[in-house]
Amino acid sequence: MKKEAKHTPGPILNEGETPRGVMLLAGPEDRKTTIYLYGPERQQYARLFVAAPELLDAAKIARDALAVAIKVAWEGSTDADVAERAIIKKLDSAIARATGQES
Repeated sequence: MKKEAKHTPGPILNEGETPRGVMLLAGPEDRKTTIYLYGPERQQYARLFVAAPELLDAAKIARDALAVAIKVAWEGSTDADVAERAIIKKLDSAIARATGQES
């Protein structure tokens, strides 16, 4: 059984300006989710929305790579670099929020 995503999966397409604002279409091939962005910063927000699926993937890869690097660097040690742990915690939090796993 396929696990249902708790977030809108990509890709997200910018369909451009409409009378209702910048229109984005999101989701898999059927693009069932339509998002309208209003206000003076709508183009900046549209770019962020379009990049969101790729940013989420990059965050997951970065988190996993950093976790491996910490494990290798600190193998046998009880201490871990505070900054690296803070980055992992921040990435975990962002990924949870983006995927709807945050409680």
